[in-house]
Amino acid sequence: MAEAHFNSPEFKKQMEDVQRQVAEATAKINSPEFQQRMAEAQRKVAEAHFNSPEFKKEMEDAQRQAAEAAAKVNSPEFKKQMEDMQRQVAEATAKMNSPEFREKMENLNKNLNVEIERSMKDAMKNLNDVEKQSGDEPMKIK
Repeated sequence: MAEAHFNSPEFKKQMEDVQRQVAEATAKINSPEFQQRMAEAQRKVAEAHFNSPEFKKEMEDAQRQAAEAAAKVNSPEFKKQMEDMQRQVAEATAKMNSPEFREKMENLNKNLNVEIERSMKDAMKNLNDVEKQSGDEPMKIK
């Protein structure tokens, strides 16, 4: 029954009509006139957006903020702060790279290692004392 419907002259005519309508619509959409009308409509929408009070306010705000930022960055106070910061970084870098600072750090590290080792020995001694009192065998200290 379905095959008879698809093979009927009425159905074939309907399909031809649909194909013709699709071809006409495609031709219309691809026509220069339609393309021009679409471009004009897009231009009008964009123009309306760019001419809106909201967009103009956003642009004014952005320009004001840019001017404020430029004024701040170009101000003598900001330039002085940047120079001070660069000087401080250079001084700190020089200090950290100096032989005196490196020697201090090495001594600090050695002293810290000695202190840690002494604390560990004391802790082990205390642990061994506790173990002796409890009757357990003491741990060996290396």
